[in-house]
Amino acid sequence: MKASTLIRKSLKIIAWTAMVVVLLVGAAVSLIYSEWSQDYLRRYAMAMMDRSGMELQVESLRLRWPLNIELEGVGSGALPPPNRRRTAVTA
Repeated sequence: MKASTLIRKSLKIIAWTAMVVVLLVGAAVSLIYSEWSQDYLRRYAMAMMDRSGMELQVESLRLRWPLNIELEGVGSGALPPPNRRRTAVTA
């Protein structure tokens, strides 16, 4: 086997490896920033907290580019629901 053939095969292997790594990283980033995966992870986290006895409520969780986190409807069982007023009822 010639040295040039060995170098060519080595470069092909390195190029394919680099391409696979770039594609896997791109797929992971796309998955993390997709809304359906964020909703799935939020529901999973809420189920884990319910199992441990914690009372927490998160209506919406969004991760935006680059690393901005938006939370809506955050509250717990001890607090009144967010964005709602307590009103006294008089008879």
